[in-house]
Amino acid sequence: MWAWGKNSNDDDAFSGGQLGDGTAVDRWTPVRVRTVHDVTQVVSDGESTYALQADGTVWSWGAGTAVPGAEPDDPITASEPVRVAGLGSVVSISTDYPAVYAVRGDGTVWSWRQFPGSVPAPVAGLTGIRAVSGSTLLRTDGRVQVGTAPVPGLTNITAIDGPYALRSDGTVWTRDAVQVPGLTGVRQLGSGHAVTSTGALWRLDGASVPQRVDRLPRIAAVAGTAGSAMFVVSG
Repeated sequence: MWAWGKNSNDDDAFSGGQLGDGTAVDRWTPVRVRTVHDVTQVVSDGESTYALQADGTVWSWGAGTAVPGAEPDDPITASEPVRVAGLGSVVSISTDYPAVYAVRGDGTVWSWRQFPGSVPAPVAGLTGIRAVSGSTLLRTDGRVQVGTAPVPGLTNITAIDGPYALRSDGTVWTRDAVQVPGLTGVRQLGSGHAVTSTGALWRLDGASVPQRVDRLPRIAAVAGTAGSAMFVVSG
């Protein structure tokens, strides 16, 4: 895993280390993130970063890292990845500051807060879950719920991104079960954007109707954090 960009915060002595290279030095060329390997998912809120490895473990670095043994009043910043204690068999992670969520292979959801001393604990009443995005949850049977309340009419869902849900037929729906107009053949959602099977990128977040992002090559995937979006170009 590689990272680059801002790695310090001049306004907060306890921030920094977001790149996970063991320093608080800004990097404008890619540097290797220490310790982690076989990473399958990365999420971040800009100050803290979380990585899910193929072995089901979760690692954290940056501000608010859940360092084992930290006292509640300790200002914690980790400049390189630290394993989140008490978690294993994780299949999906997400952040919704100040909360962090992890979905385990048994369909349970675990949560903790990005504050020193906070440790993962199961969320009562949540089972049969495949993914979490903010307060939106995707169930293993393809249904969607907000918190513990099912959303009527949202079925055959394969992915969620905040208030948006991707149906198996390539259409996009809001969590109010309203279809987003003009979008078909969508294969991925991320960071308030949709990628179609033709490689076109559409902006969803903050737009009343989808907006095509022009002057981009064919897009294979999209991700992002803290108001930013990053794209993988196909071929």
